[in-house]
Amino acid sequence: MLSTDRISHPFFILAIILLQSVCAIFFIFDVVGDLSNYELSNAEKLHLAAESVASIALIVAILLEISVLRNILLRKAHLEDQLTRSQKNLHEIVEYQLREWKLTPAEFDVAMFVFKGLNPPEIAELRGTSEGTIKAQLSAVYRKADVQNRAELLVSIIDNIYLN
Repeated sequence: MLSTDRISHPFFILAIILLQSVCAIFFIFDVVGDLSNYELSNAEKLHLAAESVASIALIVAILLEISVLRNILLRKAHLEDQLTRSQKNLHEIVEYQLREWKLTPAEFDVAMFVFKGLNPPEIAELRGTSEGTIKAQLSAVYRKADVQNRAELLVSIIDNIYLN
């Protein structure tokens, strides 16, 4: 069984459209070939009419699927653009708040890493310093932000986002 993610993936939808297009071309050639036979019985005329309607319906379905796929891709691009802008705006707001606390460049970096969810050992490794140095810088950040711990720091930043 195929997962919903695979079925809704644009490449999967495009593959279905291409397969349906091949089928539509086959059916159209079949109908045109049948039309070249001038002596058709009533049953053959009925069969030809059914094939013609099915071919037209398939072509209409393909055109609708192309339209839906186009709309999906445009919507996806729009949402990705909004997400990128939102992330940038959030980053700018957090930076502004940290600058308001007049942090040193090192404290600023440590506070940004905390906001991104890293813990002191991870920050120390990324910054190439000791965990003790990071803890000292975090203490300075907490003091300047007038908070007691990491959770209060994050809440303070988030509160300021909502207030501004």
